[in-house]
Amino acid sequence: MPLPICICESTGTKSAYPTLRSRRRRGPIVNSAAPVQVQAIEQSCSGVQSAPPESRARREMVAACDRFCQLLGVPRSIGQIFGLLYLSAKPLSLDEIARQLAISKGSASMGTRQLVEWGAIRLVAAPRDRRDYYETVTDLAGFIRGSYSNFVKPRILASGGRLDSIQAGLEEDLRSGAITAEEHEVCAQRLRDMMAIQKRISGWLPLAERLL
Repeated sequence: MPLPICICESTGTKSAYPTLRSRRRRGPIVNSAAPVQVQAIEQSCSGVQSAPPESRARREMVAACDRFCQLLGVPRSIGQIFGLLYLSAKPLSLDEIARQLAISKGSASMGTRQLVEWGAIRLVAAPRDRRDYYETVTDLAGFIRGSYSNFVKPRILASGGRLDSIQAGLEEDLRSGAITAEEHEVCAQRLRDMMAIQKRISGWLPLAERLL
Protein backbone atom coordinates (compact mmCIF):
# COMPACT_ATOMS: atom_id res chain seq x y z
CA MET A 1 0.00 0.00 0.00
CA PRO A 2 1.59 3.30 -1.06
CA LEU A 3 2.25 5.93 1.56
CA PRO A 4 0.30 9.19 1.32
CA ILE A 5 2.16 12.16 -0.06
CA CYS A 6 2.23 15.19 2.25
CA ILE A 7 3.07 18.69 1.09
CA CYS A 8 4.92 21.00 3.48
CA GLU A 9 3.00 24.26 3.73
CA SER A 10 6.09 26.39 4.45
CA THR A 11 8.41 25.09 1.71
CA GLY A 12 6.05 23.45 -0.76
CA THR A 13 8.15 20.26 -0.87
CA LYS A 14 6.59 16.81 -1.08
CA SER A 15 7.29 14.09 1.47
CA ALA A 16 6.13 10.53 1.98
CA TYR A 17 6.05 11.03 5.75
CA PRO A 18 3.32 12.88 7.62
CA THR A 19 4.18 16.27 9.00
CA LEU A 20 2.93 18.05 12.05
CA ARG A 21 1.62 21.54 11.76
CA SER A 22 3.44 23.63 14.35
CA ARG A 23 1.69 26.40 16.20
CA ARG A 24 3.21 29.82 16.42
CA ARG A 25 4.35 30.83 19.87
CA ARG A 26 4.46 34.41 21.03
CA GLY A 27 7.32 34.00 23.52
CA PRO A 28 10.68 32.20 23.49
CA ILE A 29 10.88 28.51 24.20
CA VAL A 30 11.85 28.00 27.84
CA ASN A 31 13.86 24.96 28.83
CA SER A 32 12.40 23.55 32.00
CA ALA A 33 15.66 21.81 32.97
CA ALA A 34 17.87 23.83 35.31
CA PRO A 35 21.39 24.72 34.05
CA VAL A 36 22.98 22.69 36.84
CA GLN A 37 20.95 19.63 35.88
CA VAL A 38 21.87 20.01 32.23
CA GLN A 39 25.56 20.31 33.11
CA ALA A 40 25.37 17.24 35.32
CA ILE A 41 23.71 15.24 32.53
CA GLU A 42 26.33 16.37 30.00
CA GLN A 43 29.18 15.45 32.35
CA SER A 44 27.58 12.08 33.03
CA CYS A 45 27.22 11.34 29.33
CA SER A 46 30.75 12.50 28.49
CA GLY A 47 32.33 10.59 31.37
CA VAL A 48 33.76 13.76 33.00
CA GLN A 49 33.71 13.68 36.79
CA SER A 50 33.10 16.85 38.79
CA ALA A 51 35.93 18.29 40.90
CA PRO A 52 35.99 17.24 44.58
CA PRO A 53 34.71 19.81 47.08
CA GLU A 54 37.24 22.25 48.51
CA SER A 55 38.64 21.41 51.94
CA ARG A 56 37.25 23.79 54.55
CA ALA A 57 39.99 22.95 57.07
CA ARG A 58 42.74 23.63 54.53
CA ARG A 59 41.12 26.90 53.49
CA GLU A 60 40.90 28.10 57.10
CA MET A 61 44.48 27.02 57.78
CA VAL A 62 45.71 29.02 54.79
CA ALA A 63 43.76 32.08 56.00
CA ALA A 64 45.10 31.76 59.56
CA CYS A 65 48.72 31.55 58.41
CA ASP A 66 48.06 34.45 56.05
CA ARG A 67 46.90 36.68 58.92
CA PHE A 68 49.80 35.62 61.13
CA CYS A 69 52.35 36.58 58.48
CA GLN A 70 50.62 39.93 58.02
CA LEU A 71 51.13 40.66 61.71
CA LEU A 72 54.83 39.79 61.39
CA GLY A 73 55.29 41.89 58.28
CA VAL A 74 56.07 38.83 56.17
CA PRO A 75 54.68 38.40 52.63
CA ARG A 76 51.23 36.82 52.78
CA SER A 77 52.17 34.20 50.20
CA ILE A 78 54.65 32.65 52.65
CA GLY A 79 51.92 32.01 55.21
CA GLN A 80 49.53 30.75 52.56
CA ILE A 81 52.09 28.26 51.22
CA PHE A 82 52.90 26.95 54.70
CA GLY A 83 49.22 26.57 55.58
CA LEU A 84 48.52 24.70 52.35
CA LEU A 85 51.45 22.31 52.73
CA TYR A 86 50.81 21.72 56.43
CA LEU A 87 47.39 20.22 55.70
CA SER A 88 48.41 18.44 52.48
CA ALA A 89 48.87 14.69 52.82
CA LYS A 90 51.26 14.54 49.85
CA PRO A 91 54.04 16.81 48.52
CA LEU A 92 53.00 19.53 46.07
CA SER A 93 54.86 20.99 43.11
CA LEU A 94 55.26 24.69 42.45
CA ASP A 95 52.58 24.51 39.76
CA GLU A 96 50.13 22.89 42.17
CA ILE A 97 50.90 25.42 44.91
CA ALA A 98 50.45 28.37 42.56
CA ARG A 99 47.21 26.94 41.14
CA GLN A 100 45.59 26.09 44.47
CA LEU A 101 46.49 29.46 46.04
CA ALA A 102 45.83 31.49 42.87
CA ILE A 103 49.26 33.14 43.07
CA SER A 104 52.00 33.52 40.48
CA LYS A 105 54.65 30.85 40.09
CA GLY A 106 57.28 33.47 40.94
CA SER A 107 55.60 34.18 44.28
CA ALA A 108 55.33 30.46 44.95
CA SER A 109 59.03 29.98 44.16
CA MET A 110 60.12 32.86 46.40
CA GLY A 111 57.87 31.73 49.25
CA THR A 112 58.99 28.10 49.17
CA ARG A 113 62.65 29.18 49.05
CA GLN A 114 62.18 31.31 52.17
CA LEU A 115 60.31 28.55 54.01
CA VAL A 116 63.06 26.05 53.16
CA GLU A 117 65.67 28.43 54.64
CA TRP A 118 63.60 28.71 57.82
CA GLY A 119 63.30 24.94 58.08
CA ALA A 120 59.50 25.02 57.79
CA ILE A 121 59.29 22.91 54.61
CA ARG A 122 61.70 20.71 52.68
CA LEU A 123 62.36 19.88 49.05
CA VAL A 124 61.58 16.32 48.02
CA ALA A 125 62.10 14.44 44.77
CA ALA A 126 59.43 12.46 42.96
CA PRO A 127 60.32 9.35 40.92
CA ARG A 128 60.40 9.92 37.16
CA ASP A 129 59.52 13.59 37.63
CA ARG A 130 61.98 16.44 37.18
CA ARG A 131 59.79 18.97 38.96
CA ASP A 132 60.51 20.15 42.50
CA TYR A 133 58.06 19.04 45.17
CA TYR A 134 57.67 20.42 48.68
CA GLU A 135 56.29 19.05 51.92
CA THR A 136 55.96 20.46 55.41
CA VAL A 137 58.35 19.68 58.25
CA THR A 138 56.32 18.07 61.01
CA ASP A 139 58.94 18.92 63.67
CA LEU A 140 57.40 22.19 64.83
CA ALA A 141 60.06 22.67 67.49
CA GLY A 142 62.72 22.73 64.79
CA PHE A 143 60.65 25.16 62.77
CA ILE A 144 60.28 27.48 65.77
CA ARG A 145 64.03 27.36 66.44
CA GLY A 146 64.78 28.12 62.80
CA SER A 147 62.25 30.95 62.69
CA TYR A 148 63.68 32.44 65.88
CA SER A 149 67.28 32.36 64.68
CA ASN A 150 66.60 33.51 61.12
CA PHE A 151 63.74 35.92 61.64
CA VAL A 152 62.73 36.89 65.19
CA LYS A 153 66.13 37.48 66.79
CA PRO A 154 67.60 39.58 63.93
CA ARG A 155 64.52 41.81 63.89
CA ILE A 156 64.57 42.40 67.63
CA LEU A 157 68.25 43.31 67.54
CA ALA A 158 67.77 45.55 64.51
CA SER A 159 64.92 47.42 66.21
CA GLY A 160 67.39 48.91 68.69
CA GLY A 161 69.36 50.53 65.86
CA ARG A 162 66.18 51.94 64.36
CA LEU A 163 65.16 53.51 67.65
CA ASP A 164 68.61 55.12 67.99
CA SER A 165 68.23 56.57 64.48
CA ILE A 166 64.79 57.94 65.34
CA GLN A 167 66.12 59.53 68.50
CA ALA A 168 68.93 61.20 66.54
CA GLY A 169 66.36 62.49 64.04
CA LEU A 170 64.26 63.90 66.88
CA GLU A 171 67.23 65.90 68.17
CA GLU A 172 67.89 67.20 64.67
CA ASP A 173 64.24 68.26 64.36
CA LEU A 174 64.59 70.29 67.56
CA ARG A 175 67.70 72.06 66.33
CA SER A 176 66.19 72.86 62.94
CA GLY A 177 62.95 74.17 64.44
CA ALA A 178 60.80 71.43 62.85
CA ILE A 179 59.29 70.76 66.29
CA THR A 180 58.93 72.86 69.42
CA ALA A 181 60.66 72.16 72.72
CA GLU A 182 57.36 70.98 74.18
CA GLU A 183 56.81 68.54 71.29
CA HIS A 184 60.37 67.34 71.63
CA GLU A 185 59.90 66.55 75.31
CA VAL A 186 56.71 64.54 74.70
CA CYS A 187 58.22 62.57 71.79
CA ALA A 188 61.53 62.00 73.57
CA GLN A 189 59.77 60.52 76.60
CA ARG A 190 57.78 58.15 74.41
CA LEU A 191 60.95 57.06 72.63
CA ARG A 192 62.67 56.42 75.96
CA ASP A 193 59.77 54.19 77.03
CA MET A 194 59.94 52.23 73.77
CA MET A 195 63.71 51.84 74.00
CA ALA A 196 63.37 50.49 77.53
CA ILE A 197 60.91 47.85 76.30
CA GLN A 198 63.23 46.93 73.44
CA LYS A 199 66.18 46.48 75.79
CA ARG A 200 64.07 44.34 78.10
CA ILE A 201 63.01 42.09 75.22
CA SER A 202 66.62 41.85 74.02
CA GLY A 203 67.60 40.76 77.52
CA TRP A 204 65.14 37.85 77.27
CA LEU A 205 66.78 36.49 74.11
CA PRO A 206 69.37 34.30 75.89
CA LEU A 207 66.58 32.75 78.01
CA ALA A 208 64.48 32.13 74.91
CA GLU A 209 67.43 30.43 73.20
CA ARG A 210 67.89 28.06 76.14
CA LEU A 211 64.18 27.18 76.14
CA LEU A 212 64.23 26.46 72.40
